[in-house]
Amino acid sequence: MRTFSIILSSLSMIAGTSVLIAQPPAPGSYTAKVKIAYQCNNSPFSASVGICQETMNETPEQVKNIAAAFKMVHIYQFDEKLMQTALSSNMEVMLGTTSAQATSFAASVDNAKTFVTNNVVPYKGVIKTILIGNEPNIVNTCIDPKTFLLAAQNLKSALKINSINIPVSATLVFGCTTAYYPPNKVLFAAYSTTPVNNVYSPIPYIQAIKSINANPFIFYDFYPNLTLSSDTDPLLGYCLFEVGGGPDSSCCGMFDAQYLSACNATYAVEPTVEVYVGEVGWPKASGAGPAGTSANQATFVNNFYKYWVDMQKKKTIPVFLFYAYPNRSDNAMFALFSNSGINFSNYAPENGKTSNKQKDQGDIDL
Repeated sequence: MRTFSIILSSLSMIAGTSVLIAQPPAPGSYTAKVKIAYQCNNSPFSASVGICQETMNETPEQVKNIAAAFKMVHIYQFDEKLMQTALSSNMEVMLGTTSAQATSFAASVDNAKTFVTNNVVPYKGVIKTILIGNEPNIVNTCIDPKTFLLAAQNLKSALKINSINIPVSATLVFGCTTAYYPPNKVLFAAYSTTPVNNVYSPIPYIQAIKSINANPFIFYDFYPNLTLSSDTDPLLGYCLFEVGGGPDSSCCGMFDAQYLSACNATYAVEPTVEVYVGEVGWPKASGAGPAGTSANQATFVNNFYKYWVDMQKKKTIPVFLFYAYPNRSDNAMFALFSNSGINFSNYAPENGKTSNKQKDQGDIDL
């Protein structure tokens, strides 16, 4: 869930003087490759691309459509309607928790036990990871590192008591770095109680996740349009995967460069922590950074599949698109299912679903 006025400057990445090229190269073409980027050995998910969903004000039809188009879904708090659908449709859920819930876990392991008993045990077969809070390293939704660690430890203990081995992780805002460019030079600044552009260093959160998981991974949220200075910024094509660029003109778009930067900075802290994507999106209207149009949103999503997912020719790291339906007015400009330029049935294999050719006639085209 985005707080754009807070994170606008923190997500910016300068493209330097690199030359843009007409065809985006395959991911991984960067000659000074970041160590073990694109790795998903620790992933509990079976598909490449999932969808984020705001469960407040959702309708049964929305849940049905999400289940038809995606195997993986990222929700921000427990929702019984969606969880029941996940069970019946064999979906894979990334389950978020609120800051208040995370704080309660830290206060008492009994609170974590109650959460697990009520919200996890009945759905343990479809929950693939549980998140501590949402973007705990920004001012608006901050969970201080000590509380975060206690919450993660107590939740992990509550899961263990129930013989459940679900990983515990977090989605972080990517920021508070010592450099923006190139990706293999980007490192996180040391943690300070004073945020930089309203973002706290991810370092203690990464260390906490590493300390409680044998096969750790962490998620970051990326919004390439926030790197643009205006609607007509020359880097718009680079951000839309229409052209390649970055160091040696070898990054597959701005998202690829952002992801590589997060990998480099994370591995410098804990080299065994894999880096996945909790949110990536593009707005179709103004209010969330430059170049927000329906056409740009469709171009970004379709090119994301074409140039970033499909070019890797294998299951990629888990990436969750933001987001399905406009159930909160302040995020309505990101709703993907109402964009006629995106047909998710074209990407069924990438989304872990049956291909379009094998669909029953009664299924819904999205």
